Order: sequence, then structure tokens, then C-alpha cells
Amino acid sequence: MSIRATLIAAHAALTLTAAPALGEEGASREVTAGAAVGSARANAPGRAEVFQSVIDDALAAADRISSIRPLVDEAGFDIMPAVEGLDFFGDDIALFVAEAVRYEPYDGVLRGAQATLSARAGNAIDQSLLLMALLEMAGYDAQLLRVGDAGGALAGLKAEAAMRPRQAAPAIADEARLEAALTEALGSRAADVPAGDISRSLARTGPVSLDESIASATARLGGLVTGEGAEIQPGDYYWVRYRPGPGMAWTEAHPALAGAAPAGLEPDEVLTGSASEDMLHFIEIALEAEILEHGRLRREPLMSPWRQPVATLFDQPISVGLFGDIDESSETQAGTLFMPSLNDETPPGANAGTLRGAVLDSGIMDLDGYAMSGVFSTLGDTLQDAGDLVGGRDGDRPSRALTGIVLNVRWTRPSGETREEERWLIDRLANRYAHGEAPRLNLDLSLRWLAHRMNFRRDIIVSSGGGHEAHRLAAALDTEALRLRHGANLLAVTDRNTGELRMSEVQPLTQTHLPFLLTLQSVIDQDVASAPGRHVFRDGPVVLSLHRAWDENDGVDIAYIDILMNPWSGVVRQDDALRHWPEGALARGVLDTRVELDFGSEAPGADYFSALELAGDLVIARRATDVANLPQDARLAAEADLAEGFVLAMLPASGAGREQWWRIRPDGGEVLGRNALGGQSTTEYIVQYGSAAWSLYSFASDTKSCVDGYEAGNGLGCCLTYALVYNGGSAAIGAGAGAAIRADAARVAGGITEVSNLGALDLVMALGVETGLSTASWIGGEMLPNLTREGICGPPER
Repeated sequence: MSIRATLIAAHAALTLTAAPALGEEGASREVTAGAAVGSARANAPGRAEVFQSVIDDALAAADRISSIRPLVDEAGFDIMPAVEGLDFFGDDIALFVAEAVRYEPYDGVLRGAQATLSARAGNAIDQSLLLMALLEMAGYDAQLLRVGDAGGALAGLKAEAAMRPRQAAPAIADEARLEAALTEALGSRAADVPAGDISRSLARTGPVSLDESIASATARLGGLVTGEGAEIQPGDYYWVRYRPGPGMAWTEAHPALAGAAPAGLEPDEVLTGSASEDMLHFIEIALEAEILEHGRLRREPLMSPWRQPVATLFDQPISVGLFGDIDESSETQAGTLFMPSLNDETPPGANAGTLRGAVLDSGIMDLDGYAMSGVFSTLGDTLQDAGDLVGGRDGDRPSRALTGIVLNVRWTRPSGETREEERWLIDRLANRYAHGEAPRLNLDLSLRWLAHRMNFRRDIIVSSGGGHEAHRLAAALDTEALRLRHGANLLAVTDRNTGELRMSEVQPLTQTHLPFLLTLQSVIDQDVASAPGRHVFRDGPVVLSLHRAWDENDGVDIAYIDILMNPWSGVVRQDDALRHWPEGALARGVLDTRVELDFGSEAPGADYFSALELAGDLVIARRATDVANLPQDARLAAEADLAEGFVLAMLPASGAGREQWWRIRPDGGEVLGRNALGGQSTTEYIVQYGSAAWSLYSFASDTKSCVDGYEAGNGLGCCLTYALVYNGGSAAIGAGAGAAIRADAARVAGGITEVSNLGALDLVMALGVETGLSTASWIGGEMLPNLTREGICGPPER
């Protein structure tokens, strides 16, 4: 049995081992793929008993998952457990940072203390900030020291330190304890699941090698990287001094140099307090509406730009979206007001907008979050009527209309240099690039379709690189237990007879895809073996997102993965100096694309990689005129890449007809496979929900369908379990019908027969409750032909 099948089997046992059979005291039963809840019996249990049994099962599964949580090695990513593990002893703390945290030569404060601990890598100032945080938590006085010219002998020591491998850091420190805990949690199912294999896979980690497809793509694109890398300037150098208390002697520590230091080094400055703003990397996120008014286009902000230091965003997911109260019975949605949301709150400077192009300051309306959503329709109707009065033009050339919604993400370095990514989430213009023509709307896009697309949510994670295995595993365990308990609570406030959800009693759950995005980030940032004297590191934030909206045409929720930024920097040592190594950064960017595709595509590597291999002469785009003939959405995205300094290697269109390209930064090697949606595969339906896994409405609808469609008994129990597993206000990603996200596909580094640093990844994916109902078929080596409710529970009984 493969490691993946082993871990999925463990997950099934943890989540779907059920309570005693309905109405049969002391009996045992199991819920597996294709099996109904409960064993058959002559007198079927009533609805209340079925509901309570599913609730009990969910809570028991949550408890089993939570029982594993204390074994995660939190010292790998959390300051306080790390200090406790070092017995609060200053010299041991300094030695730990010097030996366990690799030096990487990027500029400024990128990671901060906690992310540097999790990444086990950082530059001299981030390493020093980590050491100071640990020492201060242990009760020591600590100061940050700086010297401005880090050349000479100091530069040689830094070059040597930069070549050290990153220390292995598994998610689970104690193999034997995890095996014992799994065996206890599995109970009677323990004999079916090799807990020892799972424990060993989570207690190992190590670098892997890039596979042939990545090496081949890198070689094909390598000609677009210019020349040999420039020398990396030494810049400032930072270290720490500490003492047990006032009046006691200071001890100096050099974490960036593995404890070594040149004799007679004196600081130019002693820094106190927090890092100054000019030392920080910043991320800024904003939403804008493009408005057509009297033949001219202009942009209106839908929120004030949200700006935060990258170093503060460790473990802090961000969500941005629009919310509108859509009238499902109406054929027109032109007057519906859509409000922006940021982290489930109304953002500062929020403006409401309509498809007719009206923009209303939410402060005037005194809106508070979504509490005033009931006024949307009334105000929208008023604005729509006013718009009709000034109409009278051709339908595609109104006096005023919304023509686009744009997401803007900007990264600012300490030097002031900026990098910007735009995503056109909606574009209604039919002739955006027609010269000399007045803007016209695309009337093929119905107002109902647009209104549904305006109701979107984009979950974003900003990571400075190298998330710890333990961090990801802890997030997955916490989230899975939480979502099961939340689903049980939703069933508890559902009317057993009608299936109606009593919304006034619902406890809200902040919905986040943090575990999924952490998993994607961690696989992208996995340790990859390099030749001696070389390695690759992040010199800026990777920005990942999952975009979700409702597709009214197909009646399903859709989601697609998007890598907005993926900066890498390669470094090679030459004598006592460090130089950029663009080819290394290029290879890691190609790996990013492969990981992203394999996470979201049913046929891993079937588009960008095969298209690159089959393409003859690549079409190289260096200026806007080179992409003038692309379709509108692709042209917008390609021009944005060109404006940011990338060269584009255009590939033949895929079978789905979507234009694709590789964007390459010639002077640095950063690369990503791209299309109009972002860094992604050939279609929006990359990750498709079996049902609306983030919607209470969907849960209520599915639960009511269960009550209406199945008699009390096994069919109803199975249906309710399906609703809870696939919905329930789910915080994890749905594995919808035929669109599974496979842990196997994430093993893109090649030749992995034994799981090493990807062990926690496999368990994270296995812990997604969505996989539980298909466990038996996966272990058997085949997928169920139909993962819908009817495919699992049988057709409705009434």
C-alpha cells in the first residue's frame, strides 16, 4: 500500500469510524464510501435519532483528530515552545539559532522572528530578530547591533554561511508517541492502518531533486535569462548582544555566521525598539471598479488600499471579496449593490457599486459589515430607476456602467522598488483594444451571470518562504476538527421535520483555506538539492490565492488557484563573494508552476509542460505590440506582465483555447506559467466544488434536500453525512465530483519512493474530510464513478 493510501486510510478511520448503530446498543458500525449510515434494520430509526447519530459521529471524529494535535512539534514554528525546549538558557538559544537557521542574503526585514523560525532561514537582521525574540522571551536583555560595511573578512564568512544546508525540521519529533496515539485513536480499526508507517513518514524530512520535466522546461527557457549573475553587494550586517540583566556582562552572538565572527568587529549603531519602516517589505491589496461614463473610462476605488509589513503576515490569511444581495427571481441585477469585504469586515474607505456603474460611499449609508444587506435591493432599485431616466442610448453604449473589477497586489521592497500584479476579475468591454472606437459593453454576458461573478471571495496567503511542516500540520488538524464541530452544530440547529436551518441560531465560522494554501506554499518551498556552492531562496513574498465564485450557467461553485507572485533568487559562491544565479531561480519558478498545476489539474503537467515540449519556435514577446492579437482577457494579463519587466515565451493555445505563456524575468530568472486567469491551468474549473463548500446556504439547501428526498433511516443518515462532509460551512477545500486534489500530484520533485519532507503534506490532504467518502475506492486503486450524493447514498427514496 502506498504512503498516500496509508494516510488516507488513517484519515478515514479517524473521521468516519462511527458510533453504535442506530437503535442498537453496544453494536459497532462504520461509514465508508458507498455505505449508508447505520446498519439495516427492520424498524428504521426516526429522524431525530438519525440527526443525533450523525452529530455524534462528527463530534467523535473531531475529538479523534484533536487527540493527535498535542504531538505536533510546535517548537519548530512557535517562539514560546522553542524557548521552553531550550530551557530558557541564553547560550543554548544563541547556539540553536546559529546552527539551525541558515543565512540567506536578501535585503531588509522580510520574515520577522516567527517566520524565520518556521523557515529555518533568514538574512542577518531576520536571524538577529529571531534570536532577540527568543532571548527576551527567556528573560534576557538583548540589543541589535549594526555595521554598515560588511566587506572583507566578514563578506567571506557570510558567503560561507550562505552555502550551509537548511536544517531538517520534521513535523513530529517523537515517532513512537505518534504511533501510540494513532493506535489508540483508531481503536478497533488500528489493525487496518499501519500507524508505524505514518509516524515514520512524518518524522523524516530532507531535500529532493528536480525531475526531468522541470529540468527540460528550465533548459528550454534558459536562453531568455541574460548573462551571468551580478555580484551581491555585502550591505549592512547585524548581530546581537545579550545579558541576563542590568549590570551584568554582555555576550555577543552572530547567528548569520554560525557563531563565528571576525576579531575586533565594532558596531556602527545599537538599534532599539521595532524595525523602522524603511527596513520593511510591504504588501498592499486593493479592489477597484472600472466605470464607463459618457464614453470615458475611469477607475474608482472600492476600498482604501490595505497595507501591511510582510513580516506580520505569518499565519494570517487574508480574504477580499464582494457581496451583493442577489434576487434569484429577477432577470436583471443592474441595480444590486455590491459591498467589498476584507477579512469578513467592511474595509476602510469602502464603496458600494452596481453593474450600472453607480458608486455609493458606505459611510453615508452607515453600513456595518453585512448587517445592512437588506437595504441593498431598495437602494439598488432607486439607482437603477435613475439610470434608466438618463438612458436612451444603444444597449452596449450606456451613459454609465460598470466595465470591470480589478484586484491589485503590490509588493514594496525596503529600497522603494515596487512590484505590482493586477487581476481583472470581471471585464465587460467588448472592444477594449479597438483604436478610435467608443467603449462598448459585451452584451453576451448576462446581468445575472455578472451578478453572480460579482459575488466572489479570494483567499490570499502571503508567505516569506519556507513554512515549517509542523506549522502546516497543526493548521490542518485544527481546521479539520473545527469544521467537523461546526458542521455538527449546524445540524443541531436544523429542524428535523422540515430540514430548515434556523439561521438565528447559527454560530458563524470564519471560512479560510489556510491549510490548503499553506500546503501549496510548503510544497513550492520544499528543499531542493543544489550543486555544491549554490542554492536558491526567496528574496520576497510568495503570494498565493484561491478565487471562488458561483457559475450560474453550470450551477456550481468554481475555484481556481492563482500564484500572484513567486520571487526567487539563486546564489553561487565564487571565492569570498556571492553572485546571483539566475538559472537556479528559473528552475524553482518552473517547479512552482508544476506544483500549482498538479494541485489543481486532473492531468498533471498536461498543459504548460506538454505545450512547451511540443512547441517549435517559441513566440517571444517583449513589448505590447507583440501581444496585440491576443484575446482581450489574455492581452490584459500579458501586457501587465510586460509592464513589470518580464519577457513572455508564448505557447500554442491549449485544447480549451486559452492562450498560455511563460513569463521570465531576464535579469533574475523568476518564471511562472501564466494565462489570463493568473498562474494556472487551462480552465477556471481547476478546483471544482461538489457543492458550495463555503456557503451556509448550500448546507441548508443540501440538508433540506436530504429531509425531502430520503426516509428516516440509512438513506437519510448517509445523505446528512454527505452534506456535513462536503459542506457544513467547510473551511477546507471540496474535492468535488471528478476534481480531486491529489497528494500524489504534489510530489513534483521526482523519484520519491519514500515520503520525506512531504509526509505532512500527505496527511494534510488525507485529513481533508472530503476524501473520506472515497477512501475505499482510492485504496483499491480506482475512483468512484460518481462522488455525488446519489452516487454514494443511492437515489432519493421519495
